[in-house]
Amino acid sequence: MGGIVIILATLFGFFVAVIVSGGEGISASSLLVLFMFIGTAGVGFVDDFLKVHHQRSLGLGGWAKIAGQTLVASVFGLLAS
Repeated sequence: MGGIVIILATLFGFFVAVIVSGGEGISASSLLVLFMFIGTAGVGFVDDFLKVHHQRSLGLGGWAKIAGQTLVASVFGLLAS
């Protein structure tokens, strides 16, 4: 749950800063950083959700976490190029 608070606070701060700065628009690079942030947080959320849902300390396996992070990083790389 702490991760959700951090993500929401970051998104709230980002969009408030955009509005306060005059609303000049959001750059593509900042959206890419937000995508990477939310994407990797999503992998962590799935890991934690599986732990709670199955009521045991095993969430995603090590390779599944790496695969999720690699998928997010690959999409980030494709969009950034």
